[in-house]
Amino acid sequence: MKRLQSDLIYLKSTQLDNTLVFSFENFSFFGVWSVPGSPFVCLEPWAGLPDSEKHTLDITVKEGIIVLEPNKDWCAKWAVNI
Repeated sequence: MKRLQSDLIYLKSTQLDNTLVFSFENFSFFGVWSVPGSPFVCLEPWAGLPDSEKHTLDITVKEGIIVLEPNKDWCAKWAVNI
């Protein structure tokens, strides 16, 4: 997911009385993916995106890339509450 407008994502089970609450700070994307045929789904806040099929492999034009100047820090936080 791109262009997030919230720093929270709620996932509520329709079969169980459970809710997952993802909270994150300083992430631009949220990934939802799985390997075909696998018994799981991955839910992850992302700071950048994987390469597309048409990507030039030039990291300087990678979507979501974070460039830090020398001696600078970047910090992000995330948590999952059940």
